Amino acid sequence: MGEAPLPDRPLRILQVNSAPGWGGGEVHVLELSRALRARGHAVTVACKPGTPVDRQCRDSGLPVLNLPLWRAFDLRSALGLRRFCVEERVDVLHGHLTEDWWLGRLATLGLPSTRLVVTRHVSRRWGGSPQKRWVIRGVHRVIAVSRAVADVLTRDVPRSVVAVVPNGVDVDRFAAAPRGRLRAELGLAPEDPLVGMVARLAANKGQDLLLRALPAVLERHPRTRVVLVGGDQRDGAMGRALVDLARALGVAGRVHFLGDRADVAPLVADFNVAVLPSRQEGLGLALIEAMAASVPVVATPVGGLPELVVDGQSGLLVAPESPPALARAIAGLLDDPDLAARLGRAGQERVRRHFSLDSMVAGTLSAYGDGS
Repeated sequence: MGEAPLPDRPLRILQVNSAPGWGGGEVHVLELSRALRARGHAVTVACKPGTPVDRQCRDSGLPVLNLPLWRAFDLRSALGLRRFCVEERVDVLHGHLTEDWWLGRLATLGLPSTRLVVTRHVSRRWGGSPQKRWVIRGVHRVIAVSRAVADVLTRDVPRSVVAVVPNGVDVDRFAAAPRGRLRAELGLAPEDPLVGMVARLAANKGQDLLLRALPAVLERHPRTRVVLVGGDQRDGAMGRALVDLARALGVAGRVHFLGDRADVAPLVADFNVAVLPSRQEGLGLALIEAMAASVPVVATPVGGLPELVVDGQSGLLVAPESPPALARAIAGLLDDPDLAARLGRAGQERVRRHFSLDSMVAGTLSAYGDGS
């Protein structure tokens, strides 16, 4: 690809995230950018103006480049990215969403001094059209957030280009998060069971499955509350559908929709059980955060989740599309505090060993360079 070698100095990095809303991929960009900057690298984040990414980066003191980033062939944005790369002598342009891959390819075309690195956060096929092969020819490395994502990617992308770098979190920050804040916000007693899920309101995340499991949980633990943290990034239809489903199931008074929240650590710290019953998942950053806080987790064995949760050791895995199985797992953890505590401790240790922020940063820097 005619790339110039990376310089022997702190890198100049441009992260690109065109998301209009907030989800695990955007948390990843924010935490990665903060961590890279803390290690001495110069990081700027390109994003749409006024989005949660924009606000969170500015609040963190990260330099921001605002561009429309409104489609894959947005030439105005591609030229803006290219101009920034030239003027700021950017070493690595790191794109995250599919649209960002295309824009990054256009922006770095003929710029051997700027390496294009992209991350695949989802376990969906990339595709092998001539246009997509053209994009991949200009990519230095494709980072997959799990082995499952890499396995899907390599159906269309040369394995030599793919590097597996799991998401990671600051374990100490989640372990030390203050407890009691969410319960006070909701007016709950310490003994009220709190089952939480942090994810975008989207069909593939499976919030509907948790709601359908709730009546059976309430039969055994009638004071249980469910908290759904995450926004509806489309037109609000998913959020309305979930509210309607909760009403139809007769559990609306037991479900709290909190929307997008930046203060996830103290929220998760109050969960008795964290749930992610996904239908499709790259890795599950929210589950990593819950495990880092020593919260026992219940998930489905889809995508990269079995790489994170070892069933019966660091959490529980249940059959996909099965509210009864989900209810049994949740109620079982509420029945047995000793089991819940043991799984919570083991989950935190697993995250500390394999999904730490330091390991994610080291793997990302290796992918920026010549290692894989």
